[in-house]
Amino acid sequence: MTKPLLALASVLMAAMVARAMAQTAPSGPVPASPPSSVTATGSTTPRATLKPAQRLLKVEELWDMDLVGPKGRTIGEIMDAVESTADLRQFVVIKYGSFLGIGGKEVAVPTANLAVDGGKVVLRNMDVAQLATLAEYNNDQHMYRELDETQRVSLAQQ
Repeated sequence: MTKPLLALASVLMAAMVARAMAQTAPSGPVPASPPSSVTATGSTTPRATLKPAQRLLKVEELWDMDLVGPKGRTIGEIMDAVESTADLRQFVVIKYGSFLGIGGKEVAVPTANLAVDGGKVVLRNMDVAQLATLAEYNNDQHMYRELDETQRVSLAQQ
């Protein structure tokens, strides 16, 4: 009589442990990489997120860099760097669509849409067709302040 009672107790105990484990185990696969809300120090504070590496460049360094699209094709040249007088956001003024330096359109692209990859500046989060929808750069209303050649612009590092 004690053997069947011990067997029943073992089965009940195993069932309770399995049920407890099922309640605490995560459902679905466990992610291989840490979630984006984890910082390099291991904090899981929702406000602390990993940001792409940034690279500070002098404006004069930008002038010598090629401007390419996501596929590596040259799309224009960097003319200047400016910041908005309203909110101090930085922009890079680019000229694209010209032939042998003649014609083309100048637009101010937010630095968030640019990244540095070696010696090139890469247009990201937009393509050439989207550049065409931007208003032509014009500072007659003094909406921008030109950055001098020694000031720095922060771009994402690819």
